[in-house]
Amino acid sequence: MKGTVVTIITSMQAEILGRVKEETDSVVTLESPRMFVPAQQEGGNPGFAPGVSMTGISEPSELDFHKSSILTVTVPHPEIENAWRQATSGIIT
Repeated sequence: MKGTVVTIITSMQAEILGRVKEETDSVVTLESPRMFVPAQQEGGNPGFAPGVSMTGISEPSELDFHKSSILTVTVPHPEIENAWRQATSGIIT
């Protein structure tokens, strides 16, 4: 999984996208983790929060996620992955 962009769904139902840097028996480390934010209005565009919590630092370079709080890890939809790449790198694909 190392180097793969994934969506982690936490036990609190947060969806966090990032690139897997490392995985151990108990932790998954993501680079450039961002919380997915669904569209707030019908017809609006979804986006990403600048981090993973309301009170955490903005644009963290990496964070550890304990597997005990992860429900599942999945590959994001290609359009969502491209939007994450744009949000974290500024490069439009």
